[in-house]
Amino acid sequence: MEPAPDLILYTVTPLPAERALDVQLRFRARAGDNVLAIPAWIPGSYLLREFARGIGPVTARRAPRHDTSPGPGHQRAAPGHHAAPTSPAPTSPAPACPAPTPPGAETGDALPVHKIERGRWVVRCDQPGPVDVSWRVNAHELTVRTAHVDPSHAFFNGANALMYVEGREQALHLVRVRNPLDWQCFCPLERDDELSAWSAPDYDTLADTPFELGPHRWFGFDVLDTPHRIILWGDEHTNVDTDRLIRDTRAIIEHHARVFGGLPYPRYDIIIHIGADLRGGLEHHNGTTLATPWAWYESDAGHVELLGLIAHEHLHVWNGKRIRPHALGPFDYQRENDTSGLWVVEGFTSYLDDRAVLEAGLMSADVWLQRTGDAVNRLLHTPGRQQQSLVEAAFDAWIRLYRPDEDTPNRTVSYYLKGAVVALLLDLRVRSATGAGRTLYDGLTHLWRLYRARDRGWHHDEVLAAISSATGVACEAWLEPWLHGVGELPVAEALATHGLLLHESAGDGVTAGLVLQERAGQSPIVRTVLRDGPNHGGSVMPGDELVAINGRRAARRPVRDELQRHAPGDRVEVTLFRRDVLLTATLAVAAEPSSWSIRRDDNADPAAIALRDQLLREGAS
Repeated sequence: MEPAPDLILYTVTPLPAERALDVQLRFRARAGDNVLAIPAWIPGSYLLREFARGIGPVTARRAPRHDTSPGPGHQRAAPGHHAAPTSPAPTSPAPACPAPTPPGAETGDALPVHKIERGRWVVRCDQPGPVDVSWRVNAHELTVRTAHVDPSHAFFNGANALMYVEGREQALHLVRVRNPLDWQCFCPLERDDELSAWSAPDYDTLADTPFELGPHRWFGFDVLDTPHRIILWGDEHTNVDTDRLIRDTRAIIEHHARVFGGLPYPRYDIIIHIGADLRGGLEHHNGTTLATPWAWYESDAGHVELLGLIAHEHLHVWNGKRIRPHALGPFDYQRENDTSGLWVVEGFTSYLDDRAVLEAGLMSADVWLQRTGDAVNRLLHTPGRQQQSLVEAAFDAWIRLYRPDEDTPNRTVSYYLKGAVVALLLDLRVRSATGAGRTLYDGLTHLWRLYRARDRGWHHDEVLAAISSATGVACEAWLEPWLHGVGELPVAEALATHGLLLHESAGDGVTAGLVLQERAGQSPIVRTVLRDGPNHGGSVMPGDELVAINGRRAARRPVRDELQRHAPGDRVEVTLFRRDVLLTATLAVAAEPSSWSIRRDDNADPAAIALRDQLLREGAS
């Protein structure tokens, strides 16, 4: 039996020894040209990553019409992951779905395949019928955005491994996974056991879905009768306190469920990759993938970092995935999807992630003040905050944030960082105006109520109006300069309304205003000469390799320690290589800039102290 026109079937085979995936796609082709494409980027990460560069030769054949077997690779879902499907159950039986032809079996005639663009191929058919298209995915890059396969696991996302058939993106997409090592496959999609496949109602859902395979430890728990799993890879190299991890993750999810009035998904997977230097996260509709360093599992401070990342990615279930700027869906997977709305998607989330940890009772008020003060301090030490507005930073995400260069700190500001500080100020303004009766959460939950039933995202003016409507605080007039301007934000004034001080501490040393790449035993490399430092426009340039400072080998000790032998106003002789040519230059030395932190104001008035107590209440929800 041929595949129904509204059904797309993939079979994915991990090849651990070759660090690759073999993929076969079966669909019913039309007569003429059929275009297949691999996305150039993955939702949630705003950079053209050109996944086509990892795709090997693409071949196509007519599928044998007699092949109607259910196919190999049948797997049962893990316990707790047979929840109801995300869409209503079909009223008629699912279309019959023949399996791709096993290796060595009879195959049909080869069909011509032509690459027409970087990530698009044409399969030409002289008549309609079932077609098998095959390709290999090189899976060498270990990030939350890319495919990675080795003898210990296989990891991929729909966007980086599975092509779509243009014009058929709304079809039912099924994925079968063959497990040569009998690994378990972890996937948050609905499992169709009858067809031995994971089921996605459309390609957008599939593109946003992670697949993790391996002999991993995993732990299940329910929140509001909704199954959740934590899946660990790489945990054999560190001591993960799984009881604590499960307990605290559940508390964060319960907090978000209280804020938003429930959970919007049928199941949720948290895939955690653990390694020496891993760092990052990527949100999905029904899960997240986290890249975490070993050190996070070895201290309380590291545990707080981990919880903040979990809270951040889980909050994206609402803010970013279901409450989204209008440009972020439906997606154009072949080009940038420009939007200035990432100051809400990432900025609000970067502020509210630590709020969730605090309000779930997993972080002390003192730690929250310290971490929030650190964010303000980082912003005030970013020269680019005076060059690029928050809205512009969000709009330029595709060309700036993920592609830093030597002058990035001088010309740009992070919409994560400045967006979080703006969210802090907005929250404080709302709390102050309403006597803590309303918070930033009210604005976000109002957006959730407005847009969860709409098949579109929000526009800039709509999100401002929604926040004002939900909180009763007209925010447009004073929020617009924070979004479009490059002036200093009124942080001290906002903190004062809550009995808090922005405390300035004078620097206790000297600096040359350089951002360096330093490794033990190697000569430091100048990465950036800061705009507000003493050597901007001077004789040292980015890319210079510092060989000696005042005749002493620069690789012997950190440059900062060497500079502490000097006083502000001194000039230091340096020897350096520039494009492999030995040169001498001078460095100006200046006093270290001030640093800022947030402290309680013991002299604040009672009303401000009452607001502060509400703001800093642990386990507030």
